[in-house]
Amino acid sequence: MNQIITVLGFLVVATAVVNVLLGFRGWLAARRAESAKPSGSSMEQIIRDYGAFMERHPPLPTRIEDTSVLPHQKAIILDALLSAMEQQNTAQTQEFISIAAMSLVQFQDNVGREPLEQLGMDISKFPSSNDLNVLREQIKLTVEAQRKTEERFNAFNKLVQNDLQFVTAKIAAADALRRR
Repeated sequence: MNQIITVLGFLVVATAVVNVLLGFRGWLAARRAESAKPSGSSMEQIIRDYGAFMERHPPLPTRIEDTSVLPHQKAIILDALLSAMEQQNTAQTQEFISIAAMSLVQFQDNVGREPLEQLGMDISKFPSSNDLNVLREQIKLTVEAQRKTEERFNAFNKLVQNDLQFVTAKIAAADALRRR
């Protein structure tokens, strides 16, 4: 009987320790999330880094790329942009920040090294030509490439559309906070 009471006492203590540890883990995760949010000069640096990235590597609505190419984590960039949006007053700055935030939706996890193109390939890399035979060949290559990648592009494009709704709602919320 004493052994049963000892075991039950141990289980009660063990359960309490586990609950404390789980609570601490939740608290620690919350603190990490708070510290991951950009503040002050780091926010400005994140925005500068993303702006420079966009100048060198403009996002296109017909291309979906992996988030690993971004200069910072996608969520951190979005948080920095939204924080800046809450503070800015000029319409031009608001528009820039809004476009920058919406451009983030073209970056998705697990796309891989090669971007997904809506037409199956980057047609801007085709040499310009007025020769009809060359143009026909380029169209043929594009149609073949699109058939090969269409299903994968469409699957990732659903994620892009979901992100677009999410980011649009976040922009509206940041704008509402700014107007208060």
